[in-house]
Amino acid sequence: MINLEKPIGIFDSGVGGLTVFAQIMKTLPNENIVYFGDTLRAPYGDKSTEQLKKYSRQIIDFLKTYDIKALVIGCGTISANCAEYVKGLVNIPVLDMVSPSIEDIISIKAKKIGIIATKATIDSKIHEKLIKKQNKDCKVYARSCPLFVPVVEEGFADTAISDLVAKEYISYFLDKDLDAMVLGCTHYPLLSSSIAKVFESKIRLIDPAFTLSKHLLQVLTNKGLKNTQKAAPKHNFFISSNTQKFDTICSKALLQPFKASIHKL
Repeated sequence: MINLEKPIGIFDSGVGGLTVFAQIMKTLPNENIVYFGDTLRAPYGDKSTEQLKKYSRQIIDFLKTYDIKALVIGCGTISANCAEYVKGLVNIPVLDMVSPSIEDIISIKAKKIGIIATKATIDSKIHEKLIKKQNKDCKVYARSCPLFVPVVEEGFADTAISDLVAKEYISYFLDKDLDAMVLGCTHYPLLSSSIAKVFESKIRLIDPAFTLSKHLLQVLTNKGLKNTQKAAPKHNFFISSNTQKFDTICSKALLQPFKASIHKL
């Protein structure tokens, strides 16, 4: 008999994956979840593919000790550069952050799309390649925003600092007449307010975590893995370095207090 109470595993370079966690909590409120944020080695956006594979393997080996039933790559950089490698490390469903964003773009029939993400994700051109396969006439404008992740990790989201950094990066898109902008890094939804302020008119910001959570619900339902327990779910948080900022950001992102434990890989 399948143990439906097995947890879902989520991992990221730091706090960004908490935005994914939040959406999954809303869509699958009964699920137990174990989260790992690699705060010691964040950001991932300037790392090589080989480094990203190594980090992913180490984190997944840890998450396996919790006998997870599904794995969510809560990191845009890992999703863009080595999702297939990660999927080959486990025999459970694996969801990444790129596929949902492409689905969202196609669903709104966008003609002009902005992509913001880490340098490694932008350099991979993964979004542009997949968009062009579906709609060769769609214009894609992409820019890396390397300071966004440190701003979030240091707790400066929704401050004058984040507003200033957002203006520096996002002003590039003001004359592009975008239909929407993809938040290609899971840290970026925490900067939505600062990003939106740069646009004079309302801009549609695509957070792939919303669609991912719906996909996860469908996958677990189809495979008979959805948790129907009545007891309160267990949520475990782990980080690779000692930082009080994680607990603060975690509580803000998830709208309730949580405390992380340290696990060094």
